[in-house]
Amino acid sequence: MQRKQFGKRGETSASSGWGHPQAAVASYPAAMPVSSGAAVSGSESSVFGSLAGAIFSAFDFTGRTGLLGYWVQGLAYLLFMAVMGVAFVVWCGTLGLENLQSPEEFEQAMDQPAFYAFALVYVIGSVYRWALEARRMHDRGVSAFWIFAWFIPIAGAFIFLWQWFKNCFVPGDVGRNQFDQI
Repeated sequence: MQRKQFGKRGETSASSGWGHPQAAVASYPAAMPVSSGAAVSGSESSVFGSLAGAIFSAFDFTGRTGLLGYWVQGLAYLLFMAVMGVAFVVWCGTLGLENLQSPEEFEQAMDQPAFYAFALVYVIGSVYRWALEARRMHDRGVSAFWIFAWFIPIAGAFIFLWQWFKNCFVPGDVGRNQFDQI
């Protein structure tokens, strides 16, 4: 008597029906296996190349990011920006600024080069977050052009909350969609 095989009903041994076997990796160059032996030998150029590839792929608006990757990258972003916010508050305290509500205090803070460094980190963090949201939207089969709708006064806040909720909790498309393949 032959044993019952679950999930293979009506299939012959010649065709599996599962398509091409692939590793579940992102479509970013840093996640792909390296074919040359340079990375195995530990050369610094290949380590730098894979690190640079990972950094630049984080700012890529094309491709897809799965639900787990979205949560991991989103929490890492949240932690980093919280640390930067605390650092900014501590920096303001060292200047004797309790809050930046008066124009004089704001001008005093703008005289410092560190103010522009914090502003640059905030802008870079915003671009990173928009790229992450765009890749997550692509995973759900939605165009990233919806991000522009977030900047519509009043209605944009509701559109953002709806898209953010769907990005956080709705699984992506299985297999290929019009944006990329995971």
